[in-house]
Amino acid sequence: MRRCISRAMVPAIALSLSLWLALGCSQAPKVASPEEFYRGSTVDLIVSSGAGSSTDLLARAFAPYLAKEIGATVKVEDMGPDEGLNYVYAQAKRDGLTIVVNSSNATLSNDILKAPGVQYE
Repeated sequence: MRRCISRAMVPAIALSLSLWLALGCSQAPKVASPEEFYRGSTVDLIVSSGAGSSTDLLARAFAPYLAKEIGATVKVEDMGPDEGLNYVYAQAKRDGLTIVVNSSNATLSNDILKAPGVQYE
């Protein structure tokens, strides 16, 4: 059986790998913690149901706790059942500052039944 790597090459390979890992890891981009990311930002909770619905009430009850936990301002906005999901899917910035609050039953049934006006997948 033929060897691909000689014993003399092993230290050189180990040194190269060590340097590569040390230099590569030290230059990795810094990822912000959730607290750093959200601090001072405004988070939009898009409620995809009518005002006064149980989903709306849940989002409004949850908003102050979310704001305290992440250190951001949380704004609750009501949109219609399909309008909210369509907005988040097609128009909202994909920056982590928009969260949709919706009933999973409505989402699944609209998608399965191919409800008119649904743009999300």
